[in-house]
Amino acid sequence: MDKDPIRIFNISYSDKDKTRIHELVDRVIDEAFLTNHTLCRELEEKVNSLQKSLYSIATSSATTGLEAVFRTINVRNKAVIVQANTFIATAHAIQAAGGIIVPLDLSKEYVASYNDLLRAYAKCNELDIEVAAICVVNISGRASEKIFKIKEFSEEHNIVLVEDNAQGFLSSINNKFLGTIGNYSVTSFQTTKVVACGEGGIINCDNEERQVNIRNNIFFGKSKSIPRLFDYESGNFKLSEMNAALAIADLERCKDRIKRRQEINAFYKENVKSKFIKFLPSPKGNISSNYKTLFVANDPLITKGIEMLFKEKRIAMTGSVYREPISVQPRVIESRKYLARELTNTAKFCNCHFAPPNYPELKDEEISRIVDTLNKFVS
Repeated sequence: MDKDPIRIFNISYSDKDKTRIHELVDRVIDEAFLTNHTLCRELEEKVNSLQKSLYSIATSSATTGLEAVFRTINVRNKAVIVQANTFIATAHAIQAAGGIIVPLDLSKEYVASYNDLLRAYAKCNELDIEVAAICVVNISGRASEKIFKIKEFSEEHNIVLVEDNAQGFLSSINNKFLGTIGNYSVTSFQTTKVVACGEGGIINCDNEERQVNIRNNIFFGKSKSIPRLFDYESGNFKLSEMNAALAIADLERCKDRIKRRQEINAFYKENVKSKFIKFLPSPKGNISSNYKTLFVANDPLITKGIEMLFKEKRIAMTGSVYREPISVQPRVIESRKYLARELTNTAKFCNCHFAPPNYPELKDEEISRIVDTLNKFVS
């Protein structure tokens, strides 16, 4: 038995990192304004600078960010065509805002399907359901050029395009950063993401008016015109200054950490030779920040076999993305605000994919051990 387990995730801070965090936390304490203040504004500016955007807003999590977006769009009793292969948080945000969930299938590249979007939209029209938004999900920072066709479609039909970019920060397609393509996007800074602060996120908008509306909706639906009055149903979705301090410190080191993730991903691609599984490459023009490395097995039994082998070898398999899409989640499919649809490619991906560890703290010998385990797998 291998002596040392390989963890599902790890995050470490150098002495230099810790000094920087302490400096930022000291500022929070000295300013004595603990929420949605100076460091949150600096965080927004740094994100804008990195992803070449203009209208970012810090929020307490990607989930609350999505809820604020869907409330701002006003999806109540209207359809949101949303990629089914996503975490329950996406569905929660739509449901909290009163929307109707219409699941969207994946393409054969396992990104949002433009062709299925046309079918989903036609079905909504047939049932006389207004479509308020389309939500694509940039799983592991993956997207194809079809995202631009999806954007054109949304503009032609006056539908708001939302990117759930929780996993896609600083990934790009055709030299444009994911999270800056839609009318809105939301990025996660949850603990395991490429930038981490425990819990937190960033909403990005494509114009100033939308940014103002979002700022009001992360503060209980505050009125734009009358102080102390609140016009809209919303919540308290502001980010704490302490979390902003951690996010700023992680942003300042994120390029090196993303580079390490990309190196690990490239090593898997080059060295895993098993006939039972296939490395899932990025689509043409897509450069991922590699929140995950993804493989797709020939069938679900192989995926289960590899998971059992990893457990035997004390290698933690990182979380799937996702084994159970929202189209099988009870709180979604049992809701009256759900439109069931056939999702062939989603089912195949969810059942057959897996994600070996990929995080900057992995040692070279640990990565080699994982590769060796995969190559020795026998169905």
